This record gives sequence, structure tokens and C-alpha cells, in this order.
Amino acid sequence: MLAQDSPRAARREAVLARRALAQLEAVLPQWRGKAVVEVPATGRGLAAALGAQEPVPEGTAGVVSPAGEGRGPRTPVHIFINGAAAGSRPHHLPSAQLVLTHELVHLATRAGDEHLPYWLLEGFAEHVALRGVQPGPGTAGRIAGAVRAGGVPAGLPAAADFAPGAPGVQAAYQAAWLACRALERRLGSAGLVSLHQQVRSGRSVADALRRAGWSQEGLVRAWQAELRALVG
Repeated sequence: MLAQDSPRAARREAVLARRALAQLEAVLPQWRGKAVVEVPATGRGLAAALGAQEPVPEGTAGVVSPAGEGRGPRTPVHIFINGAAAGSRPHHLPSAQLVLTHELVHLATRAGDEHLPYWLLEGFAEHVALRGVQPGPGTAGRIAGAVRAGGVPAGLPAAADFAPGAPGVQAAYQAAWLACRALERRLGSAGLVSLHQQVRSGRSVADALRRAGWSQEGLVRAWQAELRALVG
């Protein structure tokens, strides 16, 4: 594990990594991958660590860099956490812990993730990172504010809603998390993981839900009910 610039920072990041692994294995116990974690203190440091020619988009909290990209074929996958952006996320949990677990989920499930709609891709990662946490001002305040201001959305967040710098991007992540909570309540934890795996394998969300005895329309209604309860 690589950390910011001191033994104390290295110890802190080692603790974060162990907790992130425990959170991941509680939901996906079969994962046996490896990763190196780096936590540059600023967005500029993140760009330098990635070897990026352009500045990293403001607000980018974490990035999974493919194994060997710019480093050699035997280099393990790197997870980069932007220390500055992670600290700005509106959660009552330690923000770096949340971001690291979220990115570790992306690493563990990256095979087939091109089949996932963004709300399921990002919502599942948030679900693992926030497992056992109840929605409240610290974890769902942005989507609650959006609902109060504009009403309950007609549909689940679209891919464009998750773009770095997009208006309401944090609300989109929270909305996606709540959608996965609605899935877990209906299907159970194993059912949510199964649906996630089925969609990663190429099955549509609608088809996977039908196989589980539910429907996409039912999911949207349950999610909307959760949003109403959140602001009620």
C-alpha cells in the first residue's frame, strides 16, 4: 500500500484498506483480487499520479486505474483517492473510507460493468460502502433537497447525471443508493447481488427483475416511495 507522504499516513490508509476489504467481503466474499491504494492530497496530485495530461475533473473523489496502465504489465491495479475531494463529500461517515470502499467495489466487479446502467453501477458500490447505514441528512441530504425543490423524479438517474461536475451529481449517487436499498428490501441481499451479477453478464435489468418476480416499474415505484418517505 502506498499512502500520502508519512508513516502515520501509511498506517491510516492501511486501516482504511482493511475496513474497505471487510465491507466488500461481507457482500462479495468470493473476491480475491489485489490492489494498491494511493491517496494524493489534492486534485493536482491525483492528476500527476495518474499521469494525466489534463486536470482531473473537480469533484472526482476516486479512480480505479487498470493494471499496468503506464506502469508495466505486472503492476497491480491502483485505486487513487483524491484526498481533497473525498473530504468534501456530504456523508457523516469518514469520507475517505466511503470512497475507498466504493472504488474497491468497482474493482471487484469491473468484469461486465459495461452492461450496467449507471444507477446500478454506482448505486451498488454506494450500497456496499454504506451497508447498515440509514438514510438521513448526512447520507441522503442532497437527494432529499432535490425532491423538496422539484418533486419526486419520474425515473432513475441517467448516465449523464453521474458525470463529474454535473449539476446534482451527489444527489444522483444518493438516489442510486436508495434504488439499491429498495432492491435489497424486495429481493434480499443475496437477491440484489444476484441481480447485479446477472446484469453484468448481459441480462437486462427488466429481465433480471422478472426472473426475481418483480418488475422495473415496481422498482421505480418502490424507489419513489422511499424518496417520499425521506422528505416526509
